Amino acid sequence: MLTNDADKLRERGETVMAAELSDMVMTMRSHIEFELALSRITQERGQRKNDGFPNRVIGEIIKTLSRMPKGENLGWQISGPADVKVTVDPDDLRKLLGNIIENAVKWTNIMVVITGTQSDNKLILTIEDDGAGLDPALIDTIVERGKRHDQKTPGTGIGMSLVKEICTIYEIGLSIENRQSSGLCVTLNIDIA
Repeated sequence: MLTNDADKLRERGETVMAAELSDMVMTMRSHIEFELALSRITQERGQRKNDGFPNRVIGEIIKTLSRMPKGENLGWQISGPADVKVTVDPDDLRKLLGNIIENAVKWTNIMVVITGTQSDNKLILTIEDDGAGLDPALIDTIVERGKRHDQKTPGTGIGMSLVKEICTIYEIGLSIENRQSSGLCVTLNIDIA
């Protein structure tokens, strides 16, 4: 309704008020989408279906993203143990990895690299892109809800904040840093089931 009102105002030449109303709608929509996504995370261990297999989830995500305009022209380099099971509900694992990999696709130039290694009872999973990277002073802020550092690309600013919430709930170590060459590297330390 509000979007329709903004369009009517724009048609009548009241562009400033229309823009303000559109901005408010976008902010409200972002808050609602975040809360809905957060409510779908399996908070209690007893409610979780079972544990998830990262390789399966990564394969599903790549299959989907490879059909998108940018994804079909990218290279994918995937390595790591194939049969590792982690203590994360499969649906939550899809949300976690989907948001990170989708961001990597959005910002990469040529290739996304996903590497998994086992260390003790942890799976160390890295997702790297070869894009421009990010100003080091801003890296910690990309997990804040609604924070977007590039307004030219589509997005709501809730994906990485949802990643942070899932990591907090499941006690997953999360590290985000610039690569030495170019791009970002997101590292997850997930308990093996």
